[in-house]
Amino acid sequence: MKRTVAAILITLLLICLTSAVAAGGTASDPLISRSYIDDTYIPKMLADGQARIDTELGTVYNAAAAELETRYARFAALAGGDAYAYASGFTPLYTSLDSTVSLLPGSSLICLQGGASIRVAAGTVLDVSAGSTVDSGAALVQGHRYFCAEETAAVVTGASTGSMLVDGYYRASDDVGTVIAPAPGAICATRQAIRFNGELVDMEVYNIDDYNYFKLRDVAYLMMNTGSRFSVAAIGERALIDTACGADYVPVGGELVKGEDRSDTCVPSAWRLLVGGKCAAVIGYNLGGNNFFKLRDLGDALNFLVDYDPDTGTMLIDSK
Repeated sequence: MKRTVAAILITLLLICLTSAVAAGGTASDPLISRSYIDDTYIPKMLADGQARIDTELGTVYNAAAAELETRYARFAALAGGDAYAYASGFTPLYTSLDSTVSLLPGSSLICLQGGASIRVAAGTVLDVSAGSTVDSGAALVQGHRYFCAEETAAVVTGASTGSMLVDGYYRASDDVGTVIAPAPGAICATRQAIRFNGELVDMEVYNIDDYNYFKLRDVAYLMMNTGSRFSVAAIGERALIDTACGADYVPVGGELVKGEDRSDTCVPSAWRLLVGGKCAAVIGYNLGGNNFFKLRDLGDALNFLVDYDPDTGTMLIDSK
């Protein structure tokens, strides 16, 4: 790039010198006038030079961009497809057993929590923190930064529930989450009035940082005979809750039963919610061993309506 720009500037200088020698005044005044230099020659030289520089640099830039696009397509195909996302800075991902994150050249990954291993399909993965290369199949060390060198494609597989940071091009499996609940602040078991399809219902609800959180099975039980029904199945070894809109819910007992206040046990839930096989952007907390999810998130993900009546202080839930 530097040599190309230098060559352009030298060529322009020679052209300008030639133009300066050739440029003259009138037949009666053949000498170059100061006004010609200031008003005509210099502006024209600058304009021509800028146009030529723009043209040449544009050609170089377009060629480089095309080469990068070609390389990306080749690496994406090598890694098994081209549906990759791009993270311009470290982005948190929340994984479970057997979930995967595929990486391309230039991508970095840091394992924060849980276990994971890496398979190197091609090229070289570097453990930047240790200053060494990584063998395919090796377990990742928490807190170490792993970098995919040129011509590299790799896949990280979760060995347990955990979290990691990734930047660059990556592709995550459907059960990898992108949101997790923050540490809880103000928590209380709420006695707020709730109406489901216009009828008052009594449910175990917690207000956490001014949002209402419900047990998923309680909501599924309400919806089971409506157009918003959905099934619920726990995949314990992977810390996943699988739901399917339109499928029948099978009660397990204990739905809509209120327990004692367990506000002091509240922690962010490690479980992720799948809707139609894909991880939903739903925030959840665990209280006393039960998962509670933000009601409005559930409504968006599972196809029912949530509203609030400020005049009566009533939470409104309606099926479709």
